[in-house]
Amino acid sequence: MDTPAQIIENELALQRPEIRRDRAAVLALLAADFVEVDADGTAWDAQGVAEAIASQPGYVMPTVSGMVATPLSPDVHLLTYRDETKAHSSVWIRGDSDRWVLRFHQQTRFPR
Repeated sequence: MDTPAQIIENELALQRPEIRRDRAAVLALLAADFVEVDADGTAWDAQGVAEAIASQPGYVMPTVSGMVATPLSPDVHLLTYRDETKAHSSVWIRGDSDRWVLRFHQQTRFPR
């Protein structure tokens, strides 16, 4: 699988309910120093995100569009996309064992 396709697949995995319920699976996709800034401006670390998303009852995977992975360097890619209510930006880095892990994610609400 080429790099952009792998990054997109990893991002989509983090949206799948069965992955989100599995803290270890989520943490395997996040860098140790991962940071997320959610749409409310709250910053989260890897453990906080794994705990929060594991306990979202009734979560439904959003419909996403416009996923584009842009290389910033050979080991860093920026992924941008939208869902029904937010714009998303993710920075993926090539981690240990040549695996792609999520280092930073930000959500921004947009007007309907």
